[in-house]
Amino acid sequence: MISFGQIIGDGASAALAAFIPAPATPSLPAYIAFRSVADHTVYDGPWEARKMHSWAAVESLPPMGDITDENAGVYLRTDVPVLWLAMDGSAEAAAARREIAPLAAVYRHKLSFVAIDTNTYHGPVEHMMPGVTIFPAVVITTPQVHRYVLPANKEITAANVRAFVDGVLSGTIEPTLRSQPKPARDDAPVKTIVGSTWKEMVIDYNDDVVVLFTADSTSFSSFYLELAAQARNPPH
Repeated sequence: MISFGQIIGDGASAALAAFIPAPATPSLPAYIAFRSVADHTVYDGPWEARKMHSWAAVESLPPMGDITDENAGVYLRTDVPVLWLAMDGSAEAAAARREIAPLAAVYRHKLSFVAIDTNTYHGPVEHMMPGVTIFPAVVITTPQVHRYVLPANKEITAANVRAFVDGVLSGTIEPTLRSQPKPARDDAPVKTIVGSTWKEMVIDYNDDVVVLFTADSTSFSSFYLELAAQARNPPH
């Protein structure tokens, strides 16, 4: 929970200096999160309401806590990605947590770390990690609703997770998508697009792309094939 307060007036500078003595006393105006008098963090970002609220929300969270019904909304409302460690109660899961917990402080305000119990929150875990059945497991979700699952062949070590986080934050790792298998051969005028080929065939394609979304592949098949063939070979 976050509580907000303010000190206004001629005594603000003196009050701030009493809490944070020189030479560390920040200049006014100052936006500061206090966990105690000795444990505080000074905001150094842009003075924009959304960013300031997100920063305060992250400050209110432990470096690596446990997800609960009460705090889930705080994690999801921040402007930073969240790394979820899905734990099944095993000794291996506890060891994985000890291994990566120190990274939470390293990536503070770039990415939040949280543990989620696979028994209590089976549904959310299944949604975030489709197809994952072996735990512990790691997934990163972003405010843009992308998800990145640490490959199952990667052991959950500090080095592997650090490389994974850096790749996600730098954009060198692609999101994990729900996807049917990519067709082995697809020479028809209408291409079959699956989750893993969406970016290549639609987002990054050089020309405009028309995509038909339909639950029934037969209703429009003949009409759509004819339309696609005409577009590929327009009449002269």
